[in-house]
Amino acid sequence: MDPYYDGETDPARHPFPGQSVSRPSPERLNRFYGLEFGPDGTLYGRGNRPFETSSGNTPFGEGGRAIFVMDRHGKIFASNDVEPGEFHHSSLGGGEPVAAAGELAVKNGQIQYVTAASGHYKPQMAQMYNLKLELESQGITGVPIYDHLGPYVNPPIFVTGQ
Repeated sequence: MDPYYDGETDPARHPFPGQSVSRPSPERLNRFYGLEFGPDGTLYGRGNRPFETSSGNTPFGEGGRAIFVMDRHGKIFASNDVEPGEFHHSSLGGGEPVAAAGELAVKNGQIQYVTAASGHYKPQMAQMYNLKLELESQGITGVPIYDHLGPYVNPPIFVTGQ
């Protein structure tokens, strides 16, 4: 995580004084933000419903995206809602190192594309390659993975299964 955000959970040390970024407990993180892959590659969220990002609100996206992090075990945590100064990628990652981070576009549990858009984690190509490998291990192919600028600016840096 970018050291700039080290004090973000402390209102006295937050980059914007008076604000505090939340860090859900591991139980809450799993219950409300943890995603699971189905046997056919469908991504499921809370209530075992196919994950959907059509209502997503992210700082980098054009709408229809969720922020996500992937931990070192390949577990993905995502949220359709970002609250500037209060809930960010670092909330999902607990401020700890992650294997990948960015934004997902998902329709009815099917990943449409992924970006490396995360100001807190600033993922590089190696972290996005971690995500590519995890998706492929779940049998997911054909998903474009873009740099932080997203699909409207550059070609993908990776496509799963290729």
